[in-house]
Amino acid sequence: SNAIGYMEKALVIANSRENLALQIWTNSNIAAYYGHQGDIKASYNHYLKTLALQPDHAFAKKGIAWILYSKEHNTAQASVIIDHLLKNHKVPDYYLLKAEMASYQGDSVLSEQYMQQFFTLANNPLYGDMYNTHKIMALVKTDPEKALQLAQKEVANRPIPQSYHLLALAQLALNQKQEALGTITNFVVGKTTQPMALLHSALVYKANGMLEEVGVFKTALLPARFELGPETYTQVIAL
Repeated sequence: SNAIGYMEKALVIANSRENLALQIWTNSNIAAYYGHQGDIKASYNHYLKTLALQPDHAFAKKGIAWILYSKEHNTAQASVIIDHLLKNHKVPDYYLLKAEMASYQGDSVLSEQYMQQFFTLANNPLYGDMYNTHKIMALVKTDPEKALQLAQKEVANRPIPQSYHLLALAQLALNQKQEALGTITNFVVGKTTQPMALLHSALVYKANGMLEEVGVFKTALLPARFELGPETYTQVIAL
């Protein structure tokens, strides 16, 4: 992609200048871009290069943990990395990943415990609205009314497709199928290729019996296995 091309050029400059900070930043970002593109080997190699430059780089370690989980399905090794990260930084993201991996392994009780730890941290006022996306996706299962309120707030703050697909998901959770369809049709479809937005669009179309459109979304989502992760990808297969 163009983004990777630009980042590769930036890396050449960083290396030629021996600019350590820029080398670290560029390698870690290229790794993430390659992951989104599905080139897992290149992603892994750039995360390793990042860690060679800065051994305590949390973003790179989390990236490798995601590869172990999503590509290799090695939740044990991924958990070792995340637990190591949690010793130094109690960040909500890490508990989210642990909850997802526990759910993938079929341990709903442990998954719920990790989600509670996520909410405890994420509700800290210091984070503001930073974790609203993750909160909404969790709350649609347990408290859809609260999920809807949060989604409406998110749309007011950021009226972009990445917010509207969460509003549609909350509407769907409250059986507001027509409203959800209107939200997806007017504010999401054709405006983003983000896998989670496409998945939620497909779920809304399916609920409204529009199976031909669902098939189109499913085809678009099939290559997104790594980015979505195996737990979420089960929803794609079930479309």
